[in-house]
Amino acid sequence: MTKSRFIIKSVKWLIGEDMIKQNLCAKYNELQKELHFTNFAMYACCDGIVYYTHDGKSAGEKPIGELQTSGLKNKIVVKQFGKARANVIVFFYSQNIEKCAKLGGIPTVLDDYTEMFGKKLKVVKKDDKKVLRALSKAKNVIVDGSYCVALARSIDEAGTMARIIDKNAFVIGKCEGEYVKINRIVARGMNIGYTRYYSKGNQDRVWEREKTQPINTLKDDNIEVDDIKNSDRRIEALTTAKKVYQDNFTQGTWGNVSVRIDDKTLYCTPKAIGYGLLTPDDIVTMDFRTMEQVEGSTRATSEKGIHCRIMNEKKDAYVVVHAHPTYSSVFCAQNRVLEVSSEGRALLGDKVYCSKHAIPMTKRLSNNTVNAMNKKAVFMGNHGVAVYGESIDDVFNVLNTLEKEAKMALSHKKRQ
Repeated sequence: MTKSRFIIKSVKWLIGEDMIKQNLCAKYNELQKELHFTNFAMYACCDGIVYYTHDGKSAGEKPIGELQTSGLKNKIVVKQFGKARANVIVFFYSQNIEKCAKLGGIPTVLDDYTEMFGKKLKVVKKDDKKVLRALSKAKNVIVDGSYCVALARSIDEAGTMARIIDKNAFVIGKCEGEYVKINRIVARGMNIGYTRYYSKGNQDRVWEREKTQPINTLKDDNIEVDDIKNSDRRIEALTTAKKVYQDNFTQGTWGNVSVRIDDKTLYCTPKAIGYGLLTPDDIVTMDFRTMEQVEGSTRATSEKGIHCRIMNEKKDAYVVVHAHPTYSSVFCAQNRVLEVSSEGRALLGDKVYCSKHAIPMTKRLSNNTVNAMNKKAVFMGNHGVAVYGESIDDVFNVLNTLEKEAKMALSHKKRQ
């Protein structure tokens, strides 16, 4: 047995037989089913062994020293893993990204992209030196006419990056040049706060878990609204959050949910824990009058201020959802008001307003959000949406109606 094969067998024994390969394929298939990427491949590196899949059906493995260095993809993989700049690398392409590449890339317009990457996603000509140089300064780049590449800390984060890049590419395409950019210095600060402080501990835990346990993608759970209703409101908060993620109203750890307990307390989802990892024990109890955490082993969502203010001021609010749905995000990027059709006015009122942008996790964000809320929904400038409902059924009706109205309005504008 060669030395490299002995290393492979030893690593497998330590981390569990083929678990990284299994999780790579699971994430690949989840993304491909939803987004239909081209030029799609995922790589992960653990203890000098590179695991990879190009089709989601099977995965291969090689010691990093045995990887070919011919071809740009291989050069990227060897260099980035060799310098320990990532645990996972994902290559992917879509019509949304292709359209954005022709427009010059993806600017920092929405907070989810901005927090994750901090700067414009640039388009680089397919030249080995230029691409490698660009990746030495950024975690993502579009190789012109070929694919986007992103550097991640876990398999789960690689999937989130792909989703967020594709969604932001879609939004920029729909904006047709009419959007409000986030200040460059603010964007950089948001990225530092997110990567070094907010998400670092979560991603470290996720990567360690992915080595030994199968990941739960949640996409095949088929949660129905009736499945959420439960006498235990802690379970309602948990399952509502998972359905919001399952229905593609949010990505990664973005978005959060709260459910009213009584006239002073609520249950809410925690800070920086992925939806697939959530358990009932992670749900936090808050006093929404004082905005203080009453109970819970985890820390409350960083946007707890939004939930507490809505629960305190809207006496009919039973459940609050903060999410990042795709079509609504166009209105957030444009800081634009939605004129609601007659069909949607019972739930949304005649208009859905957009609040001014504020840095995430700040009091100004929660104040701006609640102050701009007309009926049960509001667009958050450069961010996402906040909605509330008088019941579980009601909040999903509001969320679905808002996204439907946004889609209709964009279609109508295109026809004009």
